[in-house]
Amino acid sequence: MSFPGSVLLSPKSVVTTTTVKRHRFGTRGQTTDGRVFRYAKAGATVTKGRIVTAKAQGDMAYDTNTAPYTDTGWTTTWNHIRLSTTWASPGGSTGVTKDLFADGYAWTGSTEGYGGQVVTIKSNTTGATSAASQFTVLTFQDESRWSADFDSETRIGVIMNPYNGVIVQAGGALPTTLRVIGVAPCTVASGSYFWLQTWGPAAVIQVSTNLAVGDVAVMSSSTGVARCTSTDVDVIPVIQNAPKIGYVLAPQTSDGDFMLLQLTIDP
Repeated sequence: MSFPGSVLLSPKSVVTTTTVKRHRFGTRGQTTDGRVFRYAKAGATVTKGRIVTAKAQGDMAYDTNTAPYTDTGWTTTWNHIRLSTTWASPGGSTGVTKDLFADGYAWTGSTEGYGGQVVTIKSNTTGATSAASQFTVLTFQDESRWSADFDSETRIGVIMNPYNGVIVQAGGALPTTLRVIGVAPCTVASGSYFWLQTWGPAAVIQVSTNLAVGDVAVMSSSTGVARCTSTDVDVIPVIQNAPKIGYVLAPQTSDGDFMLLQLTIDP
C-alpha cells in the first residue's frame, strides 16, 4: 500500500537502515500520521537528530561545459550517452565510480532550440580521469529520453542526486553554503541507506537555552544543530539568510538536548 507517488512507511521502517538500496534516491515516504521522508544514502556517519545537507555543489556536479564523447546518445531514440571523463571530477576525485550518477540528472546547456533538455539517469559505468580517451556510459531511466535531437557541439551537464551521499552539516560552515534537506531520525553508518525526515514533528538537537514554543528554527554554524530566533541574540546576524527548517513545538532547557521541532523543509 502507498500514497499516490509515495511509499507508506511504518514507525519501524523510518528508523531502520540497510546496506542494500531499495528505492530510487529522493523517493518520498509518508507515515500515516503525516510525517514525510526522502530516501537517501549517507556519505559519512549521520547522527540522530542532526541537520542533514546535500553535498556541496562542487562535489555533486561535473563540468557543465562537456561535449559528448562519441557520436552516440544525442537523438531522441537513444537510452544512453557516452561522456568523456577527462574533465574535472567533483570533489577532486580521480574518476567516475560505478553508479555515481544513479538517479541523478543530465541536461543540455546550449542556448539553441535543443538546449534545456533534462533526462534522469538510471546507472553509469566506471570511468577514469587520469588518461585520455576515457569515458562513462550514462544509461537513462526507462522512458526518459532527449526531447529533441542535437549534435556533438552541444554541451552536457551531469549532476548527482542530492540525496546520494548526504552529510551532517559541518560545524563552522556558513549556514547559506549548503542545502538543508532533512533531519536524521536515527544514526546511520557511512554508505548505508535510510529514510531522511523532511516534514512533521521530529526530535532535533538544540543549541540554545533561549527557546520558546513557536520560535522559527534555522540551521546554525554548529555541527548540524537547529538554532532559533527568540532572544538568542548571537545568532541574529545570520538568521536573515540561514535556511529555515521549521518551528519549535517543545523546547528543552539545555544545549545538546532533543527538542521537538515541526519540520517544514519539504512536504
